[in-house]
Amino acid sequence: QRSVSGGHPLVAAIQADYGIQLGRGRFETGVKMTVRGNNIDHKFYEYDPAADEWNHAWSLSNDLKHREYIPALYAMYSGKAGRKELGEFPKLTYKAGFRFEYGYVTLRSQKEQLYAHNQSFIFAPQFSLIYNVNMNWTLHFGLSRRISRPTYPQLNPYINLIDNQTYETGNIRLLPEKVNKLDFGYTVFDIKNIVKVNGSAYCDFTQDHITQIATLADDILLMTYINGRWNLTAGIDHNLRIKPIVWMDHQHLLSALCRRIQGDGNPQPRLDQQQQHLTHFQAHTWNEPPTAVLCCHTTIFCTIHHQNHPLL
Repeated sequence: QRSVSGGHPLVAAIQADYGIQLGRGRFETGVKMTVRGNNIDHKFYEYDPAADEWNHAWSLSNDLKHREYIPALYAMYSGKAGRKELGEFPKLTYKAGFRFEYGYVTLRSQKEQLYAHNQSFIFAPQFSLIYNVNMNWTLHFGLSRRISRPTYPQLNPYINLIDNQTYETGNIRLLPEKVNKLDFGYTVFDIKNIVKVNGSAYCDFTQDHITQIATLADDILLMTYINGRWNLTAGIDHNLRIKPIVWMDHQHLLSALCRRIQGDGNPQPRLDQQQQHLTHFQAHTWNEPPTAVLCCHTTIFCTIHHQNHPLL
């Protein structure tokens, strides 16, 4: 077999911003227009030794013309509570804003006999707070939503022959992911910065989650991408750093997460996965001046539970 492949990716954007001091904070707004596109054409040929010629293999060839137009409007207001001119310590720092996007996508494919278009309206709010309890203790809270669009390797209909029985291809019908995130964290340290502790708890909820699957047909394993209905990930992170003297450093990290993916795929099959992980990491470092450097690292990784239902 042999193939001739090509593409002409395009990403262009134009943006205008405006900002003004408003009250004790700053207001910023703007508009942006993004155009994304690609003309993908893959032709496969199989050799016919009897005729001594290469014949076009229609079953493996594919093509795609993709265009995406994304106008967006966004605004943000940020500020601090506390007036520097009066010597007040800024206890509270805040940001609040939003991003509104309209997406229009066209897909054309001669091989798939496809001419389709879809449109979407996406509202993505953003809000964050940082509260300084005192000079050594900080709390933060964040709520956000963002859009993650499929990459061209995920959209690309090109069939990549990994080996004689394993093929990989993209999915031209993938939808963007909508990621909603909520997190809360803290940071505590002493005046001399000998001990520093920080941690966070977070929850991510992703709609139209993009995941890779594998299907088996006629002894051929085909790997591709599909949209699930949702992906929920929740976890905690804790980090302790102790530096009692200049040449000695100790770090302790604990991370735990739980992930659940469920829903009908786009297209089928059905998705059903569960994962739980616990990670423990320790590092001890001695830097003995002026020339000797002794480093000792101890790492512990533990998966307390892992359950993965295959995608059939």
